[in-house]
Amino acid sequence: MKIYILQLTLVFLLTTSCVVEEQAQLSTWEIARRDESVLRLLTSAVFDMRLDTKENLEQAEAALLIAKELNVLDPRVWDGLGSIEYRRENYELAEKYFKKSIKLNPSYDRPYMHLALIAEKRGDILASYQLLRIAIHKNPMNYKARNNLAVLLSNYSNGSQEIQNSAYNEIIKASAINNKEQLIEKNKNIIKSPVAE
Repeated sequence: MKIYILQLTLVFLLTTSCVVEEQAQLSTWEIARRDESVLRLLTSAVFDMRLDTKENLEQAEAALLIAKELNVLDPRVWDGLGSIEYRRENYELAEKYFKKSIKLNPSYDRPYMHLALIAEKRGDILASYQLLRIAIHKNPMNYKARNNLAVLLSNYSNGSQEIQNSAYNEIIKASAINNKEQLIEKNKNIIKSPVAE
């Protein structure tokens, strides 16, 4: 049994070190071609996820798994895989993937926003708030994080005019960044400034 485990460990170490070694030996042109392919696969996966059907999620997952084969160190790939698991309501695995994305690139804002969704689902509103603030701090142009923060603040304002004002300010900022997003415009009509009332 010990020999079998040692053999498996050796095979694992050899195959994982080969992947890292192969990536280190890529030419500039090969890296650019790989990155272009990863971007194309990520774009395809996002499109499929937005359609939000079982078949489209499977397509998105397939695209992301290929992207992972091309570049296992790309945090966007892990964030995408986490997004698929979130849609499948497999929150533990989604959280694992989002945290992997953060570990690969702590400056990447999207996994923080996605972890905030999981925290809210679990009823941890403070953690959700903090994660959304981190996402916005890392990327002030993340209109989805601003939208989510506005909705979170509005939903849990408990009648506080100050919190409702903060919610309104965030939805206005989200709209200023992207006024073509229908959900933001819908939320902008729902989250009214308490001062205007």
